[in-house]
This record gives sequence, structure tokens and C-alpha cells, in this order.
Amino acid sequence: MPLLVTHPAVKAGEPAGSPRQMMQVLVVHAEALKRQLETQQAERDNLRFQLRLLQRDKSERQPSWLEQQVAYLEAENRNSAAVQDESDRLARRLKAVEAALAELDAQPSKVKAAAEEAQVLEDEDDINLARWECRNVERRLEQARSYNRALMEDLCRKRNRDEPLEEASAEEDPEMADVVSQNTQTLRRLREEVATASRASAPQPPAEPRPNARGRATRGGASVDVLTIGVGPGGGDVEWHKDASTSRQ
Repeated sequence: MPLLVTHPAVKAGEPAGSPRQMMQVLVVHAEALKRQLETQQAERDNLRFQLRLLQRDKSERQPSWLEQQVAYLEAENRNSAAVQDESDRLARRLKAVEAALAELDAQPSKVKAAAEEAQVLEDEDDINLARWECRNVERRLEQARSYNRALMEDLCRKRNRDEPLEEASAEEDPEMADVVSQNTQTLRRLREEVATASRASAPQPPAEPRPNARGRATRGGASVDVLTIGVGPGGGDVEWHKDASTSRQ
């Protein structure tokens, strides 16, 4: 590329070949060289790109590269056949599903009957399970009632056995009498609570005889003829005396 240098006009009054004039000439030359350098760099980049293209074309003309491309094409052909087979299989399944749906739509009564039968079987299983659980609960309830009755009988026997001894010792010692009185009240209160809890938890079976105790003992200056347990108000005991009929709870 030819380098054209234009000499600036010499100002009037400046001698030819002065330093200012030479500086202007050098600046013009520098700008021209800079533009020429940029042009050469652009041409170099273009040549490098063309060289890469030529190298790729040369490598693609090699037998190894051609064999590799042939292998890729054969693999694609095999994959295409597999994809086509899968597509055909899915199409057949889709047709089968559509036919089944059409058959179900044409027979809604059969579908409803089958659903009702399945629901009946499921309900029957639930009913059997509920019956089994109910039997277990009834058996546990009966065991609890038997255990409660046994506790009440033991408590009554212990009370009837211990009360005469406690009252006899209470007549000898006033302090002991107070202790015995408190213990007796506590036992009666506990007996009432047990009876109340028993009635609240489960009703007693009909016609079941109540535990009772009969005997004679000296109590408060009166003779006890009959002691009936759990028949008084609040589940208390009733004592029938020989001299006068009085009720104690």
C-alpha cells in the first residue's frame, strides 16, 4: 500500500525546513503508518481464518475422517430404526387403551356393578374387624367387672374382720379411738368412691347378688343384727340393730 504524505501548507513568515514544519510532517507520517498497521493486522486475521478453513478441508479429505463420518451415519440409521420401532409400539398401545376406554364407556353398568361389589367386600371386612374389636372390648369389660367385684368383696371382708378389733381397742385408749375413727371414716369414703367409680365405669349385671355379711358385734352400745353392704344412699352400708332400726353409712 503506497504511503502518501501530504505536506502541510507552510505558514507565511515561517522559513522552509523549520522545526515546526518538520514536526507537522512527522505527525502526518505517524498517522499514515498507524492506519497502514491496522490494515495489515486485519489482513493477517483474514489470512489466519482462511488458513484454518483450508486445514479443516484438508483434514476432512482424509480417509480416517471419512470412515468416522460413515460410522456416525450408520449409527444414526440404526437409531432411526429403533426409534421407529418404539413409535410403532407406543401407537399400538395407544390404540389398545382407546379401545378399552370405548368398551368401558359402552358398558357403564358393569363398571358400576364391579365398583359396588368391591365396596361391599371392603365394607364387610370393616364390619368383621369392628365385630372382633367389639368382642375384645366386651371381654375386657367383663374382666374389669369381675376384678372390681373381687376388690369390693375383699374390702368388705377386711372391713368386717378389722372393725370389731379396732372398736375394742378404741374403748381402751382415747387416742387410739380417734385414730380408729379417722381410719374408719377414710375406709368408708374410699368404699364410697370405689362404688361410685364402679357404677360410673360399667353397669352391674342385672339380678347379680350383692355381697353382704351377717354377724353380731357390739358397736356404740347397740347389737348389730344385719349388715348389708352397698345398698344405702351413695353406695354406703346399712346396719339394722336389734334395739332400734338405725342406718349408718
